[in-house]
Amino acid sequence: MSQIIKLSEHLSNLIAAGEVVENPYSVVKELIENSLDAASTYVEINLLESGMKKIEVIDNGFGMTKEDAQMAFLRHATSKIKTEFDLYRISSLGFRGEAIPSIASVSEFILRTKKMNDEGYQIIYKAGKKVSEQAVAMNKGTHIIINNLFYNTPARLKYIKSLSTELTNVINLIEKEALSHPEVFFKLMHDGKVIFQTNGSGDIKAVLNQIYGLDVFKHLLAIEASFDNINLSGFISDNNLYKSRNSFLTLFVNKRLVRSKEIFMAITEAYQDFIPASRYPLVVLNIKIDPMLFDVNVSPAKTEIKFANEKALSGFISKVIKETITQSLKKVFSEVNKPNVLEYQKSDFKEALVEKEKPKETFDKNYNLFTYESPVVKEDSEVYLAVDNISYIGQYMGTYLLFQNESGLILFDQHAVAERIKYEYYLKKLATDNQLRQELLIPLNLEFPASQFHLIKEQSNKIQELGFVFEESGPKSFFLREVPLYLLHEDLDETLERLINFILRQKDFKITDIIDETAKLISCKNSVKANKFLSNTEALCLIEDLNKCETPYFCPHGRPTYIRLTQNEIEKLFKRLV
Repeated sequence: MSQIIKLSEHLSNLIAAGEVVENPYSVVKELIENSLDAASTYVEINLLESGMKKIEVIDNGFGMTKEDAQMAFLRHATSKIKTEFDLYRISSLGFRGEAIPSIASVSEFILRTKKMNDEGYQIIYKAGKKVSEQAVAMNKGTHIIINNLFYNTPARLKYIKSLSTELTNVINLIEKEALSHPEVFFKLMHDGKVIFQTNGSGDIKAVLNQIYGLDVFKHLLAIEASFDNINLSGFISDNNLYKSRNSFLTLFVNKRLVRSKEIFMAITEAYQDFIPASRYPLVVLNIKIDPMLFDVNVSPAKTEIKFANEKALSGFISKVIKETITQSLKKVFSEVNKPNVLEYQKSDFKEALVEKEKPKETFDKNYNLFTYESPVVKEDSEVYLAVDNISYIGQYMGTYLLFQNESGLILFDQHAVAERIKYEYYLKKLATDNQLRQELLIPLNLEFPASQFHLIKEQSNKIQELGFVFEESGPKSFFLREVPLYLLHEDLDETLERLINFILRQKDFKITDIIDETAKLISCKNSVKANKFLSNTEALCLIEDLNKCETPYFCPHGRPTYIRLTQNEIEKLFKRLV
């Protein structure tokens, strides 16, 4: 007797439902995508008990004929693809043809639909079996009612989270769909009350303001760029807005809500110089791309996506985000740092210049910085942190350097400033001067567990690119024979430990990743600390060096190097202005 049998249609639908239908969120998502594919400009969602008791979706799309409505309950029945070649040019949100039969197999399902100039038609299914069908009177579009989700599969109910969590997930979904389709009127109701509603005006700024509020919206920067026939648009948060989790990263591809690990990593990396570590930006990006260049047919939920040129696209997105934030900062500070009526301490500045006229790449023990070149006063160039636009007041608590100009008070964090200066210095050295090495008088013997030894051995070429030369000294050990010339002896042990831990932790990394990590480590360790007194000369030299940095606004960990209080803000604190 054969042990292989063909599964019944009902059992196949139940299995498919396990992949497609996990909770009310997944049901609403499938139905909304069908509504949007039907060119709807009005989509209404009504929920009872967070969708567990009832999910109702009403739209004004082009609807279905009686024959199409009947076909919709068959597995893999769809109007959106015809041949295998269509799989490589998917432009619709749904295409598998599994949503309706899968949902109908685990609920009481009512479908009402009507095309223009046709009569309306209703079909009722219960637990995957047809109960009735008949003509009905209704407006053009589709009206779906789902009652008692998972009533016939009670084992699924134990995986449902609290009703408040399920409702929150649906609200987040509708908000995101509204962001990708601002031209559609969305209305979400729960237990008879309106929870969320848009006007369908097509203005994404209005939707952003409605979802996140004015306090968040004023920190968003518009972004628009093109790359190799790929268009990028949306909004990103500035350096003053960040979150404790990455759930505020929203990505659309041709208006489809998706996730991409590579792109999310690129976004996070782009912000690492602008916001604190372990914090995440708020980003809403829409990528418009030829369907031939990505594959959405990766997971049943259609949320994962693969790009043909993922690394190039990720690099482009990261570059555009960095440039957008940097330009916004330059705009702000170019408005602040206008020529000053305050007399600058010319004598102190000259003294600072004389103090800094030292041989290239010498180490100044006074304030623990590499003075890598003599300062040059920028007279005709664009300056955003120009020393000659601010005058030095003094040092507060041995930590903060106080300056003033006509716009107000500026406070520099001396450790953050020193970190930024040294970080960019070491970043350049690690990338360009890594072949300048010194041989250790006595090689260091480093022993590792077998698994770690082989991993480090695999990455030995990348390690050598940083100026560290290893040589096998045993079955599980290395001799460290050469180290970078720029690395101070007291930094060697900790730098080496952090370097190896990074390799063991990341396993798959780019050489730029490890250069960045190493530069951050060295810059933090050797920078001038808080609670250290600086002379006027040292303070002025520090700010002049900061002014020459590519990104002077933040330390390598995303903390601001300085903050400012405008004259108006100070006067408001003293109640001089109301």
